[in-house]
Amino acid sequence: MNKHHLCLTALLSIACGPSEAASRKVLEEQGFTEIELVREGDHFKFKAKKPQITCTGTIAATQSKHTMTSACDRIVEDTPPPELCSAATPAICFDQALARDKVSDKATAIKLYTMGCDFGNAACCNNLGVAHESGEGAQKDLTKAKALYEKSCKLKHGLGCTNFGDALVRDKSDEPARAAYTQACELEYADGCYRLGGMLINGEGGKKDSTAGLSWLTKACEAKLPSQDACGEIGLVYGLGDGVPADKAKGEKLMQAACDAGSLFTCTNLGILMRDGKLGPKNQARATALFEKACPAEATACNELALVYELGLGVTKDLPKSISLFEQACTGGNVLGCTNYAMSLRDGMGLLAKDPKKAAYIFDKACAMGDDKACTLRKGLPAKL
Repeated sequence: MNKHHLCLTALLSIACGPSEAASRKVLEEQGFTEIELVREGDHFKFKAKKPQITCTGTIAATQSKHTMTSACDRIVEDTPPPELCSAATPAICFDQALARDKVSDKATAIKLYTMGCDFGNAACCNNLGVAHESGEGAQKDLTKAKALYEKSCKLKHGLGCTNFGDALVRDKSDEPARAAYTQACELEYADGCYRLGGMLINGEGGKKDSTAGLSWLTKACEAKLPSQDACGEIGLVYGLGDGVPADKAKGEKLMQAACDAGSLFTCTNLGILMRDGKLGPKNQARATALFEKACPAEATACNELALVYELGLGVTKDLPKSISLFEQACTGGNVLGCTNYAMSLRDGMGLLAKDPKKAAYIFDKACAMGDDKACTLRKGLPAKL
């Protein structure tokens, strides 16, 4: 660090050199604390502090002018050495890993998440699981990701429990998924309550219980950090009368509020209900606007919007736009979007040239995602890609 000089000047009421009390007073007036003075002849050497700095120097008096001056020979920042990721400080591992993650230094982030998880930091285990699930920065390994989520959950991390529940659902283990979501909710993680409520209402992983499901959804919606998806789901329950007396007006109002608050999933559902007239008269224009709002974040909305432009539902037909939206839907994981996109490739819809090989590849993808129609349509296309 460059040397800084700090000059302090004050009048003294003495003529034979500074006293220790007067010297200390001058330094205090300049904002110094923790002052240490050592007399050396006709002056004092001092060490003192200001916020974030330590200053050393001398204070001397000129007899003729009865003044005192001091000069800081050096300023040293009082910055403690950075804490290291260790078994004694596992939370530091997470903070450092997250910082590296934010600047896309995945290799360092994964190393720190791994260390933190080994040291028992639940958040590190969860984020490491996310990396293995997505394949970003770590080898894609769903089994390992699931084990890491489970460890995070056992360490009482709400998001870890929710992700563990999601992994169990993916593996068609709905009953233990309920238990994972229950633990997440008990740890005040709203999305865990939301997922649990949905499972109870739909009878997934156990007995259907709409009353209990609505209770969990309400807890998620009213949480300190609420799940707007849960608020929208409550609206859906009332709108369709699923286990409660139907109240379409209330359902629509709750769903619109959740959509406006950022639940694009709810925007999509509300769009479908508007299109189909489930909450009142059909309203294709409003449905299209809701799909536009939710896509591309919600893949289902992209597929629905693609159908709007393919069929010209209240808009001018636009097949190229429709095909692009089917592709977006497929990329986002919507199985119907994949099947529709594959059919477009197979048939050369609009200005798109026929591409049977790519169509077969996309049909295979949709088939693997569980669409039997895609499996059937795949037949007759090139066997080898």
